[in-house]
Amino acid sequence: MKPVLSIISFAALALLTVPSVLYLSGVLELESMKLLMLIATVLWYVVTPLWMEKQV
Repeated sequence: MKPVLSIISFAALALLTVPSVLYLSGVLELESMKLLMLIATVLWYVVTPLWMEKQV
């Protein structure tokens, strides 16, 4: 389960960078970029703590 969650987490980080590059190159509009980055941010904040938690 943790490998799948880590892959989703890294994909969300990629989704945070790709829309900005596409926006700067003129492929995406501003609202589309904002929506994709919002989705990626929420996804990253939800998934990452699940696989990075430490056992005490």
